Amino acid sequence: MDKKVAICAIGTEITRGIIQDKHVYYISKELTEIGFTISQATIIPDDDNIEFVLRNLLSNNDVLIITGGLGPTCDDMTRYAISNISNLDLEVNKKAYDLLKEYIKIEVDEVNLRQAMIPKGYKILENKNGTACGFYNKIDNKIIISLPGPPNELRPIFDDDVINILKKEISYKDNSRDEYSTYIIRESKLEETCRDLNIDNVTWATRVKDNHIILYVKGSNKDLFIEKLTNKLTKYLIVKGNIEPIKHLEKVLLDKNLTIGVIEKTTLGYITNLIVKTNTYNKWYKGSVINTVLDIDCDILVKTYKEKNNYFISINDIKIKVNIDEIGNFDLEKKIAISTILLLSFYAQGCDVIDIINNSPYYYV
Repeated sequence: MDKKVAICAIGTEITRGIIQDKHVYYISKELTEIGFTISQATIIPDDDNIEFVLRNLLSNNDVLIITGGLGPTCDDMTRYAISNISNLDLEVNKKAYDLLKEYIKIEVDEVNLRQAMIPKGYKILENKNGTACGFYNKIDNKIIISLPGPPNELRPIFDDDVINILKKEISYKDNSRDEYSTYIIRESKLEETCRDLNIDNVTWATRVKDNHIILYVKGSNKDLFIEKLTNKLTKYLIVKGNIEPIKHLEKVLLDKNLTIGVIEKTTLGYITNLIVKTNTYNKWYKGSVINTVLDIDCDILVKTYKEKNNYFISINDIKIKVNIDEIGNFDLEKKIAISTILLLSFYAQGCDVIDIINNSPYYYV
């Protein structure tokens, strides 16, 4: 029998229409794909009814996934409701506390301490992009999973941890499916290219990650499918496995014995930040300059800048125009390129700034 899942998205800003929920569709799609049945999906505000709603959802389902309401403010009540329905007291979880302190880089005050309060016995889901960890447990043969609300925090936890936890719950096996990472190409264009290959006895599916797209392929002709797709995309834009773009870039630079430097204006140091988090950057990275022009002695020089309200990235003086709708044309024969999709947004003071969609640049080789 299929395991039934209920999803509860918590947030007054959602129920008032201030922001749009981005989790119900994503979680439903991913769990349905591996064999779960989504029986209920509910959006509720941060109020005193949370516990009542969660009890009802849990009584009719095998798995309850809750998003949002884990912050430090007084209206973030999710952890208290979960504590009550689990009949487990809240306590300061050492791992959650240590991760919180490491993230904020200062002493944890009384307000922030709430984010380290976890129902006793629950296991931590590490949040690498925010202050509040997720947590989960199995209570009376039912799984309760609580995740932070911001998409850039929830999705990595869901993709890296929650999916695997739930796969184990149903003894999920799919040894016939291969996984590939694709870069730069948009999901719609990737799917169009896959359809145009028109190869029999192959099934495929895509999943959008923060900064690349995962392509799943299975069937007796999957090798032929990938061979033809690789010819369309070039070998550098598709690699086997779930490989973060920065890791792919790092490997190619090391393999080709190339160096890279960065001059950032519109991306404000984001590319540099990703580079210096790698373990080997000292072998191929020659430095960065933010908001100025300065020569850097390297094989590949990446620049991000603005000209007449247009946004560009240049790689060794090859200019690529970047906008919300498309990534500009580029020469696939060149050694390495790096691109980002940029979005113009505004601060309350009225000054315009550049934001990176999903905080995720696209690297390609």
